[in-house]
Amino acid sequence: MSKHHTCRKVFLFLLTGILTLCLLSSSLLFSTHSGITSATNSFFPDFIANLSHRATYEVLKTNNSQVRELLLGPPWIYDLLITGIWLEYESTVCYEIMNQANVESPPTTTKIQIYLGRCDGYETIYQREPGLPGGSSRMVCLNISSLPENWCCCKMLTVKVEADYDAIVDSESPDTTSNDVLTATFGNLCADGIQNQGEQGIDCGGSCPASCRDCFADPEFGSAENADYFSLQSSVVLNTARLALQEYANCLRDPDCRATLRVTDPLMDFSMVTAVDLEQNTDYIMEAVAYYVDQRTTSMDDGNCGICDPGGGVSWDPGGAIDAEDMIELSGRRSGFLIGNQFVDTCPNDYCGDCEDYAILREALMRRLGVSWRCAFCADHYASYFGGGHTFNLVYYRNKWRIMDYGPLGTYFSVSQYWSSHEPHNVWNDRMGEYWCPEWRADPACLYCCNLDPYSLTQNYNGGEACGSGWLTYYEECAP
Repeated sequence: MSKHHTCRKVFLFLLTGILTLCLLSSSLLFSTHSGITSATNSFFPDFIANLSHRATYEVLKTNNSQVRELLLGPPWIYDLLITGIWLEYESTVCYEIMNQANVESPPTTTKIQIYLGRCDGYETIYQREPGLPGGSSRMVCLNISSLPENWCCCKMLTVKVEADYDAIVDSESPDTTSNDVLTATFGNLCADGIQNQGEQGIDCGGSCPASCRDCFADPEFGSAENADYFSLQSSVVLNTARLALQEYANCLRDPDCRATLRVTDPLMDFSMVTAVDLEQNTDYIMEAVAYYVDQRTTSMDDGNCGICDPGGGVSWDPGGAIDAEDMIELSGRRSGFLIGNQFVDTCPNDYCGDCEDYAILREALMRRLGVSWRCAFCADHYASYFGGGHTFNLVYYRNKWRIMDYGPLGTYFSVSQYWSSHEPHNVWNDRMGEYWCPEWRADPACLYCCNLDPYSLTQNYNGGEACGSGWLTYYEECAP
């Protein structure tokens, strides 16, 4: 053997060894990339251990094809691609991976990215794939219910699957060795407004994580602290509640008025709807009450309020709440400051009051029309230790908890319209709790009052906050 030929073999051996070490170093660096969520045990040590038999080829296949073939013979070519992505039930994502070449593929890695709409970004899964014979395919299914932010709290799910993620892409042959990527987007069947797939109600129960409840059940009036604010025994409140239904029915029958509403049932023919029809469904009752109070009420400060409760629960505000009966009969004659610091001698609308007066009136009208105390609350947000904050309503509307505040029902459903004062610290009604009860102002042993945890009573999902966190449970994007 010539000296020249021997040198060539030594050179090629050294070159192969150096290139192998480079790829091993690169793989180790890549495996430490931050922010990776793995659905299986770490595969990188195993991947590196099994790399030696293919490392030389994988590195050299990015070089000139003639040099490749000279050193190693015919190239080892396989072609993995993702042929389809689909859902099986609500929590299982499936894909089909295929090797369309005639050469068996080595073990590879598939990268699956799951985008959860506007709810906390995405999750990444690295799925180790065994070798796949040429011309064959394999179906893989992954249960995504255990991901940190699972799909129950999003309207849309986007899945991106990338085959042969750990391969080095050959820029010379993109059709046969490039990583194949497929993306699919799915609508959440538990947020489509239809009772299907074994649901117990519309988008709740059965295969859906949201719990269902009967909002006509247990409607009896209670006598908890501050229950008198709701005037539930008053005929004035009952007559006003019936008027709210009638006015909302009038609006629904009028196409122009109906077009101004943020939420209506798209499957309902409202051309002949009556107040009696609306009274059979708590969703329509809630819509009617929110519409009526929004139309008939103007915001006015508590200053110099002769009909306000002087105590306001345990708050230190100079003016407290107005009970529902006085709000209906007397608040229209009040004088005071409107929004924008405009003083008026007489209320410019049927009723005038501030946020808690709106909330108390809405609660009273809903309860008087038979809505269960378990489905409608007043909610308090405290601005600071020294006072201030906001009171609004939380209602179980269309089988999910929603915010009811200024405007018709639906105004505050979107995360983009989120107001920090809609994060509740206390909930109360005639059966539970007490108005404006900040526990840090009370005795440490709650001598005067104790807050009620809003999330223990107003939860969209079995298990409470497991699907979305805190205030996110009241918004369409994260509690669809």
